[in-house]
Amino acid sequence: MKLMRHLFFVMISAAFLMSVAYAGQDVNILEYFDEKQVTNIYINDIINSTGNENIDLAAFKMNIEDAFLERVNQQFEIAQSPEEADVVMDIEITEYLFTEEDPVDNLIGIGGVAMDAAKQENYARMIAVFKLTDTKTSDVLWQDTLKATITDDEMVEPDSYDLINDRIVKVLMRNLFSRQKNQ
Repeated sequence: MKLMRHLFFVMISAAFLMSVAYAGQDVNILEYFDEKQVTNIYINDIINSTGNENIDLAAFKMNIEDAFLERVNQQFEIAQSPEEADVVMDIEITEYLFTEEDPVDNLIGIGGVAMDAAKQENYARMIAVFKLTDTKTSDVLWQDTLKATITDDEMVEPDSYDLINDRIVKVLMRNLFSRQKNQ
């Protein structure tokens, strides 16, 4: 009898924790897009909070728009204004870093750490907050803070902007459209 009560308590606790974990995530973003034949998306002007004026915001926005247009499983069109869109994406770049000294990664074992520390490579990192909002209901459909990094011994800072731009767009598409993350 005690075992049954204990199992019942564990099941109720697990159900409660799962409901708390998924609170505010009523929308499965993949199902949302799959329900529409074509989703009109508008990318708002990107906010650059880094203080780095070398980030090409227009190129970044175009890269994101192209990535949506290239989707195969879901059809997107780029709306010319928020009023014409089904969804609006807001983006704020919160960090951009370039350094000629790659930070030492957290590798397993002293040998891996020593090899990483001995290798001299240039490093770029970008962190941005992405938010996707339904224009009809104003519901936030998806929001995430994403980070992209690049390590390359031949990369120079002027080249790093385009490279990190490409990388973070790939991270965005992977995270936004991941079946595993949206179930």
